[in-house]
Amino acid sequence: LSIHMYADDTQLYVEFDLTPHSAEAAKGKMEACVADIKKWMRDNKLQLDEDKTELIVITPSRQSSKVAMDSVKVGNCDIAPAKSARNLGATFDEHMTLKPHVSSLVKSCNYQLRRIGQIRKHLTQEAAEKLIHAFVSSRLDNGNALLYGLPDYQIERLQRVHNTAARILTRTRKFDHISPVLAGLHWLPVKQRIVYKILTLTYRCLNGSA
Repeated sequence: LSIHMYADDTQLYVEFDLTPHSAEAAKGKMEACVADIKKWMRDNKLQLDEDKTELIVITPSRQSSKVAMDSVKVGNCDIAPAKSARNLGATFDEHMTLKPHVSSLVKSCNYQLRRIGQIRKHLTQEAAEKLIHAFVSSRLDNGNALLYGLPDYQIERLQRVHNTAARILTRTRKFDHISPVLAGLHWLPVKQRIVYKILTLTYRCLNGSA
């Protein structure tokens, strides 16, 4: 088993081959570990919140039918595999396509853009830009290294959000060409923002300033 802890969030990972025997062994490891955790918590007068425990089985999409893991026992609950699960702000799906994550991101950004658009005429350029960076750009940039290598059609969905933000900020009409607008704002396209983020982090790691 591997473990990852962040604040009060604990995640257990186990890998297995796509065979019934391997899946059953992985399930046994997971259940034994959870039972140990539950016992330790009880001995220390703590309580495991079984209702908030989630299970996700990540497989290649074409081979998901080969996995025979219907549930994992956590205390008195049988936790069935979910189609997706939140992981520190990102949504992981069972095939790691990140489609639910992108959809959620687009939805939340568009909601914020509609609100900003409604009051744009009352804002200065500087104030509008601060709002867009705080409520939209920050969402697009948060954890965006996860999006590297996604199909272009998914990145394009995020780029449309980015373009809409630029149009609202500069009051550019819907059918005007967006490239000069982005260049004027010194905004990198979404695909390049992802690469820039990875390169910046890599540079800082190599130079001890990450």
